[in-house]
Amino acid sequence: RNAVNTLVKDLDQRLARKKYIPNSHNETGKRLAKLTKTELEVLGLLSKGHQNKEIANEMYISVNTVKSHVSSILRKLGVRNRAQAVRYVYRCGI
Repeated sequence: RNAVNTLVKDLDQRLARKKYIPNSHNETGKRLAKLTKTELEVLGLLSKGHQNKEIANEMYISVNTVKSHVSSILRKLGVRNRAQAVRYVYRCGI
């Protein structure tokens, strides 16, 4: 959980410093800026290979809520599946 909190804090700080805030040439920033703090936490756990049930247990939420967050993440990042979402994170250097 500490690693996820660190990831979320780091992303929050980067967004606050506008490192990932969009400009006309930065589609990545536009997409990442759309994610909520909870979605960033779910994305962090996805990037560690966690399944929905594991994420639900870690975050004390239902599996259906996790599925909802994952769907929202995929839509906001413009990717089709979890693997592409994780690849997106790593490609961004986060």
